[in-house]
Amino acid sequence: MDIFRKYTDDEDYEAWRLLDHAHKVIYQVRGKELKKFGLTPEDVSAFIRIDQLGKDATPIAIARLGGQTRSAIHEMLKKVIRKGFVFKSNNDKKNNRAVRVGLTDVGRKVFQKANRRLSLHEIFSCLSSEEKQQLNNLLTKLWSKANEQHGK
Repeated sequence: MDIFRKYTDDEDYEAWRLLDHAHKVIYQVRGKELKKFGLTPEDVSAFIRIDQLGKDATPIAIARLGGQTRSAIHEMLKKVIRKGFVFKSNNDKKNNRAVRVGLTDVGRKVFQKANRRLSLHEIFSCLSSEEKQQLNNLLTKLWSKANEQHGK
């Protein structure tokens, strides 16, 4: 079946369908690359957020920053904590129920190797810098509009 053959005359649906298919295939390729490190794309995404948040990295903050549910983040954190990539700490003097997380030395090393993104660079090499910028601008526009609709 040719996914590039139009299914309908609805341009919005056709654009969404191609975006969805492209995302799924790129996700699978990236997942295959990360599997070597015992990670998933979600794990690496959380590692990036943990790194961004620094000392303020809590499960709730990670979930908010990534637009994910707390339960999804909780499950992912359990897995990477078990593997020794992330640590959990309850050393908040102001709030003894607060949980902070961070990358362990092992987690940081694995993250640096996994974050080379070779598969993504290979896939996106078919686009010029200008095309990548246009794509980023268009996707940001779609993301903003979808977030606006999601918040209604």
